Amino acid sequence: MSVEVRLCETDNGAWDDYVDQVKRASCFHQWAYRQVVAQTFGHWPCYLAAFQGEEIRGLLPLFAVQSWLFSSSLVSLPFVDYGGVCAEEAETEQALLQEAVRIARREQIQTIELRHQHPNALALPTKLDKVNLVLPLDPDSESMWKGLDAKVRNQVRKAVKSGLEFRAGGPEKLLGFYRVWSRTMRDLGTPAYPLAFFHHFFEAFPGDSEVLLVAHRGQPVGGGIAVYFKDTMEVPWASSLRAYFPYCPNNLLYWEAIKRGCERGCREFHFGRSTKGSGNYRFKKQWGAEDQQLYYQCYSLDGGDMPDLDPRNPKYRLAVALWKRLPVAVANLLGPHIIRGIP
Repeated sequence: MSVEVRLCETDNGAWDDYVDQVKRASCFHQWAYRQVVAQTFGHWPCYLAAFQGEEIRGLLPLFAVQSWLFSSSLVSLPFVDYGGVCAEEAETEQALLQEAVRIARREQIQTIELRHQHPNALALPTKLDKVNLVLPLDPDSESMWKGLDAKVRNQVRKAVKSGLEFRAGGPEKLLGFYRVWSRTMRDLGTPAYPLAFFHHFFEAFPGDSEVLLVAHRGQPVGGGIAVYFKDTMEVPWASSLRAYFPYCPNNLLYWEAIKRGCERGCREFHFGRSTKGSGNYRFKKQWGAEDQQLYYQCYSLDGGDMPDLDPRNPKYRLAVALWKRLPVAVANLLGPHIIRGIP
């Protein structure tokens, strides 16, 4: 099969039609995510489509991420857990990668990073330390409740008895979520995305995104962003204030999220990316979630190693420690300028 790879500057609906048809496509493959990143960070979108005649046979959405800290890269996709090549034939996957390499050489970009949710035929160096935790859903949330581990159920009950309340809404609740999430990012030593990123996300996906909050005496102490796509619900961004951990806000947040997924008719709940064996991984596993291997691949145009931007990398230890000591307001002011170059 012969395909022609084209750079797509505008969309007439064909891009999303293909995303809707292909099982391995994620919500972030949709054209709307292009405007989220471009509007928030100003990164150049390099959206490639493979055509056979006028029929799309595969996609590769990329963004050129320029950084004064790290080498320049084409990333699919930045600021989310997965993206990558979306095609059903190995020949099409290879054609899309070859065009990405050609563009990277032309633009003098050092690396191409592909974050895949599914295996592929590309012979690239691959990291396998990340997994997505996936929980199959039952339409009956009561059956889901009864199937949970007794410890998890007790922690949800403890949250309610401690006076925590769950709320859900639209972009009007983003500020409450962001105050919790950005503080948590500071506590972890990680720069936070700007609030504008989430506002742009809700503008791009108005019917498929939702703010989830856990409050104590009216003040948010935990929160997440829910995203709905096809038969899947996922929460790619979530956190709770450390001071309230004894009240189990994360347990209430995720249980209420799971219930909403059941009520909406979703078949899967995605907890999001975790490093195998981490505390975050163990928290998600206790809900009965199953590992879905993620395949993080890299093509280096200068033959170098795959970049390691994990904050646990020893060479970032001092920077992480210093970031944790910043006032939250200062971290939120500086963070967006740094995170735009850390995809």
